[in-house]
Amino acid sequence: MLVTLAVLAILITIAVPNFVSTTQQTRSQVASEGLLRAAASARQIALQTGKPTKIVVNKKVDDCGNPVAWAVTQQDPTTKTDKSLSCLSSTDFAKRYKNTALSLEGDASEVEIEFAPTGIGNNLNTEPVVSLASGSKTVRIRFNAGGTTQIL
Repeated sequence: MLVTLAVLAILITIAVPNFVSTTQQTRSQVASEGLLRAAASARQIALQTGKPTKIVVNKKVDDCGNPVAWAVTQQDPTTKTDKSLSCLSSTDFAKRYKNTALSLEGDASEVEIEFAPTGIGNNLNTEPVVSLASGSKTVRIRFNAGGTTQIL
């Protein structure tokens, strides 16, 4: 009986840190996949509707919780303001991806990439990087020139 408890204690000592590490990696990965889906959605909506569509990260969007973790927006033709087509508020981000931090690298405080009706992003001179970190696990996403995305 004592031998069984000792073996169980050793297994738990080994398993718990691995479980925590796996959980942190999964949270960062799932959050990054959400951002990548939002960027792909913005491009696709621009192509389908023939209207400029934006992906914004860490920016104020009036009809979504402020600031947003990310949102897909189009300009309302009557009010000339951006209206969200889909968004994830910072509050909802914190609930959905517990203990995961979203940050922008470099000088940027927000990211805004507008996709033309052709699907090309307007960030031809900048390549912002968004980091999603949970514990010691970090996933970095770069918005390449033209709006394509890359996991670094």
